[in-house]
Amino acid sequence: MSPGTIESGTHLTTSRINRLLRPLRNKCISLATLSNSAATAVSRATHSKQLSNRDADGVPSLTGGLHTSAGPIGKRLILDRSPADDFELSRRIQAVCDAFRNIAHVAYGIPCTERIPSLAAMCSLVIGKNIPIAISDGSKINFGDVGTHEDDVMEVVGSIYDSIPPHYRRFSIVSHALSVILCVCTPHYALVNILLDHCLSFGLVHESTRLLSIILSQALLPSNPSFEPPITHPAHTTYLVDLHTKWVTASKQACTPCGTQLFTTSAFCRVTNAILLQSVRPNCHILWTSKVLDRLVRMVESCDVDSFISIIQALVQNFWNISGSSPDASPQERGNAHVLLLRDRLFEWVSSLFDMLFFQNDPTLRSSQNTLPNVCAIIDVLDDCRAAQLHSSRVLPAGSQFDLPNIITALTTHIYVISETSLHNADRLLAVLDGASPVPATFNKLMTYLCRLQIAQTFESFSGSFLSEVQVYSSALRSQKLLGLDASLWACALHHFETFIASSQTGNTALVSKYKRQLMDIVDAVERKCFGGGTLDSSPSVPVSARSQRAKRMHRRRPSGHWEWEEMVGCWIRKTPVHKKRRADEESPLNRLSSPRPLSHTFSHSPSSRSSESDSYTEDGSEYQEDRDKENHPGGRLSVHERSQPLRRRQSNFSSLLADAQVNRIVLHSKPQPKSRLPASVMPKKYILPSSLQQQRQVPRKKGKDSSRYLSPTPTVPPLVKSGIMLPSDDSLDLFAYATSSPERC
Repeated sequence: MSPGTIESGTHLTTSRINRLLRPLRNKCISLATLSNSAATAVSRATHSKQLSNRDADGVPSLTGGLHTSAGPIGKRLILDRSPADDFELSRRIQAVCDAFRNIAHVAYGIPCTERIPSLAAMCSLVIGKNIPIAISDGSKINFGDVGTHEDDVMEVVGSIYDSIPPHYRRFSIVSHALSVILCVCTPHYALVNILLDHCLSFGLVHESTRLLSIILSQALLPSNPSFEPPITHPAHTTYLVDLHTKWVTASKQACTPCGTQLFTTSAFCRVTNAILLQSVRPNCHILWTSKVLDRLVRMVESCDVDSFISIIQALVQNFWNISGSSPDASPQERGNAHVLLLRDRLFEWVSSLFDMLFFQNDPTLRSSQNTLPNVCAIIDVLDDCRAAQLHSSRVLPAGSQFDLPNIITALTTHIYVISETSLHNADRLLAVLDGASPVPATFNKLMTYLCRLQIAQTFESFSGSFLSEVQVYSSALRSQKLLGLDASLWACALHHFETFIASSQTGNTALVSKYKRQLMDIVDAVERKCFGGGTLDSSPSVPVSARSQRAKRMHRRRPSGHWEWEEMVGCWIRKTPVHKKRRADEESPLNRLSSPRPLSHTFSHSPSSRSSESDSYTEDGSEYQEDRDKENHPGGRLSVHERSQPLRRRQSNFSSLLADAQVNRIVLHSKPQPKSRLPASVMPKKYILPSSLQQQRQVPRKKGKDSSRYLSPTPTVPPLVKSGIMLPSDDSLDLFAYATSSPERC
């Protein structure tokens, strides 16, 4: 058949299509109606006492008991066993495959022809896939009514093909034939594999992808969620690699005129990722950490980096669903065996990604066979790690350099410093770094590669270049005020210099000491800037309990910016000031006189009272006074002069105070005087002052006094010595409660 006839589709008339589809339908029905005993003999056995589907030898069956031998035209079946049922099953499977191959040959002609389907051809594929198989609404044919409804079905199919242009019918008929097989017959493993071989030989990408998805589903997904996936058995460690090799080998034969391969690694990985995400607990983590999948990933890493990144992204996006935990769970739940295995596997893959990206920036370390990774795709993976909180949650000891947050932080820092990214991607990288939890071993892997770049130089030039490279990363981190990461970076540099560089330099003691002291000075400076400076402290606020003069409450306070080294625990600890409540008698009487208060029972909420309350929280008061000023003066901030200038002391002495008291004395209750009156210039022996003046005359206690004693806000009224009259306590608070003195008590 000439290529022109195949392209025009004139040979695919409706009558010929019916003649091609009728034998295929009959053979599919014959295979589907095979006795259940024969079908059960070759199907995978599932026993409740087993954790996986295994054959008689205890190995999970991925071939259905049937193997294929390479034949000149088709794949002939060889039986593991010789029952008559197995032979009949293999014969009928082969008959269905031959009928499908015959249809593909008529539709496309010589195998492996070059074909890139157009949009109309893709529509024809979809139409052929959805052509009805039976008159009934169900997806299965009623085999008892085959002779009755077959003519009706073919009549409907013929009317549909009449509406399709002739030059697009070849796309529809092959897709329709495959749908008939998959709908009528049970997708036996041997049947699907032989059909995949035929589709690969004819270059049918759409049909091959459908069959590949079925094969991977049978291999990766167990028939029962409590069973282990069949592919995880040690006998199938190379299964996915062999299947991938068969896929891409067909691509070398079927390619476009410009050399584009039809069956690519990326297409294979897309189907694999889709099936992997369908795995369910409790054994789905076994699939992601299996040796067979790791071998496939390592092979994909060497030939298609973007596909390798897509597998990592699939694991990151569904990390908590696969592990059966959540980022909000307790540390014990987040540290279970499933999570640890997945974190270790993800650490290995991200570490390999870091290696490839670092080689990209240094041509001397780059292999000619390695392709360059897509930086934007890596940023997508890092952003997904941030969404899953994998960049900050730690389950291993803090000093371990193999923890997942370390490699994520190092990779993010390297991309932010070296690669030229857009503003949007830079913001996404900074979001990862802002939420990172740095430890002294965070950048160990980065230090290893920085040393490798300068390994061929002399020690002096190497040390200078090493410090210059570290300074590039440090400047980028300091520019974004990531002081914790900057301190971790230099701590890693010092540790790496002492452990791996200085130890190997026996003849350069002076230079080693010089650069070591220089690194130690830098580490001290960055740690002092990170932990000892209060202006650039970016740590979150912490809740501090404080007791006010009115009630006990909780409020948020800015943490102190001062840190101190604690030898007992071996780390820096925030130096928090001691919060003392100032005694009421510490106020100077002169300060009280400078701000008069009204004579009232209610507490005066004046700004001065609130400021004195704020002073009772801390000793220094300078760090938190600004926050208190904002609360007290919402309209504007107090000037520095107003806050810092002390109150002016009153120029007076004891004599002047005594003279004022004699002149300004007040008699609360007048009473009839005896006949012998005292001179006007003589004061009574006992008198009572107003409460406001009594408070002004209180003298602060000395520091030697007992600090636990406080002055009572209502001082006790001294008794009348001569008459023995005692005023009630209310009289000392209310000046106008009684018109006369209280009655005399016996």
